[in-house]
Amino acid sequence: MRLPALKRLKLPRVGGWIGAGALAAASFWAGHSFDRWTSAAPQAAVQAHKAADKAADQAKPAKAAAPKSSKAKDTLQPGTVYVRRGGSVLRDAAKWSGHPLAHKDKGAGVILLEQSGDGWAKVKDGNVTGWMRASVLGDKP
Repeated sequence: MRLPALKRLKLPRVGGWIGAGALAAASFWAGHSFDRWTSAAPQAAVQAHKAADKAADQAKPAKAAAPKSSKAKDTLQPGTVYVRRGGSVLRDAAKWSGHPLAHKDKGAGVILLEQSGDGWAKVKDGNVTGWMRASVLGDKP
């Protein structure tokens, strides 16, 4: 009901000018107050907080290195490997945008030819040679 009431008053349309003026005033105020926000007192408090965090980190005992997962980062040996995730895609290039050549079911065996350092493995499935993500391949069916 507010909109029809405003139409009856026949006020001039000045909303855009009011908004622009408010934006200019807020920008002026922020620029004027910037020096107070970045003064030496807050900077000293931040530095003191960082020093306290660093001292607390040094006081903590060092954690033993966690053993690496055998699945994730170990390189596979050339030979027969198995697909660990159903619907995995055999592609013509070692990139996500590579053209799909085949979809492999979980447990399907493929022959690993080589493994690149960027997470892709060159495999052969019958007479089709292509690339699969190394993370979906494992040494057990």
